Amino acid sequence: MESFYTLSLIISTIFVISFIIIFFCALKIYFNVEKTMMKNKRNDQDE
Repeated sequence: MESFYTLSLIISTIFVISFIIIFFCALKIYFNVEKTMMKNKRNDQDE
């Protein structure tokens, strides 16, 4: 029974870590897209 508990704990930890990594990657991509959109808007106004 002890090994099952340890295994579930390891899997849960891996899942949480991967979720956090994916979340930060999504944020990074979102902010990069926002920055690009802002640049495009600024260029449109200059013309």
